[in-house]
Amino acid sequence: MSTKRALLAYREKNPSESKTSVFRLPFVGEFDDDQKEFRYWDVPLTGGYFGGEMTGKALGVAYLRFVELGEADDRDDDTLSTIVMAMARKIAEHDAFKYKESETVAAASIRAQMQAFLAVIDKQLSDDPINAVTLEATTEKEIIDLANKGLSLDSNACQKFWDLRTEVTEQEKIFAAHYAWPVG
Repeated sequence: MSTKRALLAYREKNPSESKTSVFRLPFVGEFDDDQKEFRYWDVPLTGGYFGGEMTGKALGVAYLRFVELGEADDRDDDTLSTIVMAMARKIAEHDAFKYKESETVAAASIRAQMQAFLAVIDKQLSDDPINAVTLEATTEKEIIDLANKGLSLDSNACQKFWDLRTEVTEQEKIFAAHYAWPVG
């Protein structure tokens, strides 16, 4: 089994082709000899839940841009279903179907990556143009930078922030109840 890439990057376009294949996308990896298939979700499982969410959103935009800007070739008919199946295999592999207090960084990362990736696509498919993703204004560099920032997040620091925020919120509620102030 091969090692994962530390950071994501687009592969160069083949100048001889008018369209590119899905294999140019930053999250599609090389052929896995053990599994006898391409790795359609070859994303490092780092950054915990918050980093996974950031990475998943960026990669959702990358996928939508790939489809809507007409980069997909005729071989890419079932790309989304193949990507989702690859994510589902990773979810099962890391027992990440739902949150557990003792979950690993990898489990939190893949669950958030999948949720955020699909949420971006869902927003794009909604009838609400305000929530739609602007694809033309997003460069490949901006997409990759955001995805890699998510992979680089320190999941422990994010969790400490979240715990502190929850603790402060609980203290606000106690204080507000004591003084009969509304909590917003």
